[in-house]
Amino acid sequence: MLFFEIIRVALQAINANKMRSILTMLGIVIGVAAVITMVALGTGAQRSVEAQLQALGTNVLTVRPGQGWHRGVRSGSSRMYLTDAYAVEDRADAILLAAPEMVSSAQVEFNRSNASIRVTGTTANFAELNSFEAEYGRFFTAEEDAGRRRVAVLGGTVPEVFDSTPLEMLGQRISIRNVTFEVVGVLEAKGGSGWFNQDERIFIPVQAAQFRIMGTDRIGSFNVKIADGYSATAAMGQIEQVMRREHKLRVGDDNDFYVQDRAELMGTMQEATKTFTFLLAGIAAVSLLVGGIGIMNIMLVSVTERTREIGIRMAMGATLIEPGPGRKPCPEPLRPTRGAGRRSGPDWPPGAPARHRRRAPRPPRRSRPCPQTRARPRYSSWPGWPGSSRLRSPGRCPGSRPPGTGPGLRGEIG
Repeated sequence: MLFFEIIRVALQAINANKMRSILTMLGIVIGVAAVITMVALGTGAQRSVEAQLQALGTNVLTVRPGQGWHRGVRSGSSRMYLTDAYAVEDRADAILLAAPEMVSSAQVEFNRSNASIRVTGTTANFAELNSFEAEYGRFFTAEEDAGRRRVAVLGGTVPEVFDSTPLEMLGQRISIRNVTFEVVGVLEAKGGSGWFNQDERIFIPVQAAQFRIMGTDRIGSFNVKIADGYSATAAMGQIEQVMRREHKLRVGDDNDFYVQDRAELMGTMQEATKTFTFLLAGIAAVSLLVGGIGIMNIMLVSVTERTREIGIRMAMGATLIEPGPGRKPCPEPLRPTRGAGRRSGPDWPPGAPARHRRRAPRPPRRSRPCPQTRARPRYSSWPGWPGSSRLRSPGRCPGSRPPGTGPGLRGEIG
């Protein structure tokens, strides 16, 4: 079939030009791999951000201190206390839970190993609000928080920092700024990397953090969980009313705090990662275009060389390809025979291979007629050579003489 014949010719061409074929395949592979890699990186980054934000919860709001005012002059960041978080939890109907946070990096020691880890002081409802689950042990209770007990809960990746396992650290004692705490639980890993790694943290009661570790009664922020049936806008409005009353802000004064919606943060991060994905896809498309131009150049060179080769073969008498199964053989072009009774060139039989084909025959040169009989020599086919010509001798012309002795034929035709 013609299809399989085309495949065979293509494989022969690849085998004849190995280096050219390798370079062409390399351009295709690099271009396609660049596109796939760049798009995969962008998509992976976007899904990673979405997973981290989903793990934090979309019905959670974060209240942070803003810039304060002192005698009409804008000062540094305002102060927030535990009473602010408790007031929002008690007075705002749209708020179900509130969990304050005090965050600080501290030197932690365990079994003669030490590392700088972020320590978070919070309340007992922090795990419920942020959907944390204890893999080993438990989370500390409200009674332990009120009693300023020195208990700690480790994040999912903290045991790896000390080259240990969660079971080995459970029930053991760790030192945080030279203050001993007992490990009562290890949380499940929720994933994260870089600045947003929420598994590499140690949680302690906020009362113990204020008086034993941090040495201050100010909190950095607090998270609130929206109750069912309330929208984020309604919850933010109620939080603003309670916070302005707690901070004794007058009508017309700017808020010295701000409320952050994690759903809005998620949308912003998704837009950023989507733009990053498009940028990577554009870079990959440029690399693919460059690879395609290189492939086109190689193909142009191949076609040019092939055109010249085909022209040379046609000039030498090549017609069609060699006969295959079920196809009739093509007639072989033969060279013209020079001289009477002679053949020029090697004795190639009919159906010779393509590399032995010869140029198309030229018509034999007509001989001059006999001056007396006006007869011309007659031609016939050579035995076994269809289409070839030889002189069938009709006898010597009466008016002819030996070569060089007079007018007439010179004894040879052609």
